[in-house]
Amino acid sequence: MKREPPDKRSPKLVWDEQHRLLGTTSFIWILKADELLAAFELIVQKEAESLLQPPQLSGVAYMLAGFAIEVLIKAVLVQKGGGIDATGRFEHNSHDLTELAAQAGLSLSAEENRLLTRLHEYLTWAGR
Repeated sequence: MKREPPDKRSPKLVWDEQHRLLGTTSFIWILKADELLAAFELIVQKEAESLLQPPQLSGVAYMLAGFAIEVLIKAVLVQKGGGIDATGRFEHNSHDLTELAAQAGLSLSAEENRLLTRLHEYLTWAGR
């Protein structure tokens, strides 16, 4: 028996629709951040239990933490009314945490900016 795909649209159209929905609902971003933080915590717990090596966080754990912060900042941007551009596309495609924080009007200390800069490295290459 041949299985039909649940959605006959192209994956690009499906994801574009998801981004349009995300661009108008900050609560969805908050739920996604919660999922990412839960995954981060599981990795931290598992790595702390490992007796084979000294406790240290993997790049994947830092990447998840960075993504959680990213989506929380995007929730702020969406809540402030940004999200969808004139063409109907999601306008916050950047993973640059310091840039997103500035766009959201967040006031960060020098230490917080350094952390966001470091986590950006894990989002873009070190955690993948």
